[in-house]
Amino acid sequence: MGVRGLTTFVQKHASLGEQKHWPFQTSGASPEPIDHFVFDGAAFVYHFAGIHNLHWTHGGQYFDFIDAIRQAISALQQAQLKLTFIFDGSLPANKLDTRKSRYGSYIDRSANVMTYLSDINKANKVVPFQKGPQYRGDLYLIPPMTTEACIAALRSMEGIHILHCTREADEQLAYYANLVNGYVVSQDSDFFVFPACGKGYIPLADLVLESAGPDPKIKAIVYHPSRLSSLLDLPSEELLPVIGTLLGNDYFSNRTILEAAVKAWAALKPGQQPRFGAIHFPRYLADILRHATAAVNAYQINRTDVLPYVMNSLLQQHLPASELSNLDSMLISIYTSIRNYSIHSPYV
Repeated sequence: MGVRGLTTFVQKHASLGEQKHWPFQTSGASPEPIDHFVFDGAAFVYHFAGIHNLHWTHGGQYFDFIDAIRQAISALQQAQLKLTFIFDGSLPANKLDTRKSRYGSYIDRSANVMTYLSDINKANKVVPFQKGPQYRGDLYLIPPMTTEACIAALRSMEGIHILHCTREADEQLAYYANLVNGYVVSQDSDFFVFPACGKGYIPLADLVLESAGPDPKIKAIVYHPSRLSSLLDLPSEELLPVIGTLLGNDYFSNRTILEAAVKAWAALKPGQQPRFGAIHFPRYLADILRHATAAVNAYQINRTDVLPYVMNSLLQQHLPASELSNLDSMLISIYTSIRNYSIHSPYV
């Protein structure tokens, strides 16, 4: 799921991204890696399967998929990049409902494909199968052994480091990138709000392999927590996990209640007409957190009081009492979420 609306917000602010490129190694260049890419294994599989559009309705096309992965890995290595792939382990209990819902949608897609398979086959005779209806968002599935095929391809190549987590990989990706001073490469807006993410976060959609032509290179857009924190004028990058949580993610699903309170708060601000699109909500939250931090500092109390201060003052002032019964459980969900971004956050 990631952080609700954050990708839209980031894409509206081009200054948040840094353009980087890594030229392919020339014959006289040092064989030593110049940078380290730490890939989210699951995200890599889904992204790579999606962009190659193999004919999935008639089998996995696994050998073609493996060949495509080998070519991509070879290109990355020619740019003197060290590559690590980290795969998820078991799912935390508090995400079980999310996963069940997602798998339920997969069953629905499979049923729809079987229902319309004759029409899909007819369409594929007219248009290239990569552009066929089977790749619509409400139908597309990656074949069941695609992850295993990807891991087999990676293991067949030299110099690839593969790790399997005991639980979800997000936190370990950020930790490992910090450890090796590398880049996190994924497709998950959660990584915009990790306060420490190695050299930065590269979305897979912004990673381009230009292996043809006279100047072959790897290009990417890198995002840094310091830039997002600066844009939002936050007093600390450690508030980014708070922003990410309050925007709504897999751990905190009460954004609707919170959004109503924020809208009521914004409507009372003098001298401006409040706007409530995806590109405005993060700024309102940042404004609220700045005020709360200043108030907590003025009273010289602990930063762990910032969130209770925000939730109590914001919700109690702007929501009816009937909506406040689960405030304590909301705070627990918020704390759990923040710890997944920053285990030692000063705000929990």
